[in-house]
Amino acid sequence: MAQGEPVDEPDSRGNTPLHYAAQKDYVEVALALLAADADTGARNARGRTPMHMAAKAGSDAVMHLLRDHGAPEWVQDKEAGLSPFDVAVMHNRIGAAEFLLRIPGTWGFKVDHVSENEVWPALHIAAAEGFGQMVEFLLDAGFDPRALDDNGETAAQVAQQRNHMAIARRLREREARGF
Repeated sequence: MAQGEPVDEPDSRGNTPLHYAAQKDYVEVALALLAADADTGARNARGRTPMHMAAKAGSDAVMHLLRDHGAPEWVQDKEAGLSPFDVAVMHNRIGAAEFLLRIPGTWGFKVDHVSENEVWPALHIAAAEGFGQMVEFLLDAGFDPRALDDNGETAAQVAQQRNHMAIARRLREREARGF
């Protein structure tokens, strides 16, 4: 990086070099950018921050660096109101979800994943996508399998509709025992 070169210069999509370092899990590049005072809260055209990009990529090391350098802990994108936690769940990044779940206020219970008209809790997303390990992680973290989506359905019902029968059975077992 040349001295005096802007480190937060966005591209046509609003992504800064730190967005790309987070997306690609380039830890050393991220560290150099952060040392040059890159903006950890920079938003791209979709309203996503480098933390969103790191969560999507499952880049745990970059997520730690961002947090250590003051990255915003609760940020929703402007397209669907997604937090970095929501993005981690949608992309089956258990390590990223676990990291973010430990930070108070960094996760939401609802993400708009299917369409503009259908909003699902995180557990429903994992069940719909067939992400069995993510479902287990969310259940172990205390997410309620009895929670209803906007259509009045449980995650087990959503899993069954998507033909993820083993996940539907597991969710019903947890429902029955009071999760």
